[in-house]
Amino acid sequence: MKYIVLKRFIDKLTKKYYAAGDIYESNDEKRIKELQEKGYLGEKIEEPKRNEEPSVLDGNVTQVQEAITADLSTDELKQLLEMEQSGSDRKGVVQHIKSLLPEE
Repeated sequence: MKYIVLKRFIDKLTKKYYAAGDIYESNDEKRIKELQEKGYLGEKIEEPKRNEEPSVLDGNVTQVQEAITADLSTDELKQLLEMEQSGSDRKGVVQHIKSLLPEE
């Protein structure tokens, strides 16, 4: 589990220094609670849940450009464009998808 560090400290167990804003990672719930009670850690950072199926947008720009072709419907292309713009928003991917969309 991951937690945001609120104020700097040296972990007495690992001797590692943590600055405010760092990420503290541990599965020791007792230790987490102790650090939270002393004001060193904030709430647990929720990791985004990934879809079961990989998305065509998961690759690098070149892989995504090769996977997204004119064979896709306009609706599929618009959906992929929206997903890319609200996620990674990579210029090369956005331009590629827009180039495949019919002019409006």
